[in-house]
Amino acid sequence: MARPRWPCLIALLVILQCILGEYTYYRGYVPMGNTLFDRVELTVEDAMDLCDITPQCQSFTYQSYNRYPDGTLQIFFKTSDTVIDDPDWGTYVKTDPPETPETSTQWGIAVAVLVAGALTLGLAIGLTQN
Repeated sequence: MARPRWPCLIALLVILQCILGEYTYYRGYVPMGNTLFDRVELTVEDAMDLCDITPQCQSFTYQSYNRYPDGTLQIFFKTSDTVIDDPDWGTYVKTDPPETPETSTQWGIAVAVLVAGALTLGLAIGLTQN
């Protein structure tokens, strides 16, 4: 009988939460200057991914009043988290920066343990099905 796979999925979600940063949304913009990448066309979700893997990125801002806009937008990535109130702009600021290899190796160990566990589970399931 196959073992349930949900424990592995829960472990993966926990690890992803450790790796990826969390964001707070603000109505407003981050002022000119402190720009990492200028005029990048991305979705908000892709902007979060790029900000997550860029250690200097503290926030990103875009001209739209919509918190979850459809499609791609012109995104400005910033090294600052200062937001000026403006109803025509949206900004996501990192509230919990992701762990990086420079600051912690714990997430790497956790990923290795998860992969080893998944391989062991896969082998066990394969052996019981034969």
